[in-house]
Amino acid sequence: MSKLVLFAAVTIFLNGCASVADSQLSEQTGSIVVPPKARVCLVTPADGSFEGKSYRDSGMRVGQKIEKAIAEESYLVDVLPRNDDFVSDCRIRNAKYMVDPEILLYENRASGWTGMPDQIKVKVSLQSLDHPGEVSSFVYSADSNMAASFFFEWGNAAPYELLDSKFKETVQDLLAGKISG
Repeated sequence: MSKLVLFAAVTIFLNGCASVADSQLSEQTGSIVVPPKARVCLVTPADGSFEGKSYRDSGMRVGQKIEKAIAEESYLVDVLPRNDDFVSDCRIRNAKYMVDPEILLYENRASGWTGMPDQIKVKVSLQSLDHPGEVSSFVYSADSNMAASFFFEWGNAAPYELLDSKFKETVQDLLAGKISG
């Protein structure tokens, strides 16, 4: 019996900050295809907020997830902070494409304790800088799987951790022109 309790405690400890996501992809538009090895400018999204509380560095964390997805496909990635003139900053770096993510929802709950799911909703837009009217985009939503959160998420994982391999593949599909409305 004590081995079973020890096993359960170790399992909960090791999975402390794990998140299991239920996700949904929506609002897919566009058909831009970014050629291999092209220079892509990634604008860091503003931090997410919920009920008036801003979650410091959440924009940077979401940006890092997107940067990793882009770099894995052998694109050259320049990450820029969001400012009033980020489009010009991208052009100065000779980027032909710009990825502009926006955190639409960022709800951080202590899911394992409260029974309320963490949620994140991110819009990722890809723009051709040579043809400013050309935009491809998608909206990705994810929330904590409550059954899994009850057992595994006692460390209160952050919503950006819900952006899993499915999100990464969707970012890669966006650049490959595999997103369609």
